[in-house]
This record gives sequence, C-alpha cells and structure tokens, in this order.
Amino acid sequence: YYKKSIVVYPDFAYSYEALAEIYFDNNEIENAIEYYTRTINLESDNDYAYFRRAVLLSFKENYKEAIIDYIMIVTKSINRTITDNAFTLLPSKI
Repeated sequence: YYKKSIVVYPDFAYSYEALAEIYFDNNEIENAIEYYTRTINLESDNDYAYFRRAVLLSFKENYKEAIIDYIMIVTKSINRTITDNAFTLLPSKI
C-alpha cells in the first residue's frame, strides 16, 4: 500500500515513514534506516524520524552518525519527550 502511495505521491513523507516503521518492526535495519532517511529528506523537521534512525544507527554501533541525529533532535525539537528520550538512549560506550 505505502509503496504504491510513494509512486503516486513521491513527496509525501508519511508513506516513507510508515514503511520505515514496518521495516523497524520487522528488524530490517538497513531498510528502516533508508526510509527514515528518505522521510528526513522530505521533512527535515521530523524529530521522530531522526530519533528512530539514531536508535538504529546506535544499534549498528555507528555512533558518530547517531550522535549527529541526536544533536539534530536536541537543537530542533519541539517535542520535549523525544528530546529527553534521545539522551537516555545514548550508548554508554560514547
């Protein structure tokens, strides 16, 4: 359904985010990162997409990129709950 939506409405960020969520839930990390990135490219103020991508990047131990996303959340966030959660999930290895 969402893939068809992207064909018809390629600039509709919600479809990319919905696919990212499906991939996230199915533990398809690379696909989830790809679709969160596409979401961010279309909707740069989407704190949730930054947060979820940062979590996945941290899981992959790609901490430098994850930190960039966490910083974006902190500096641009309107939703304080997401911002607060970002710092509680930072890996202790950093």
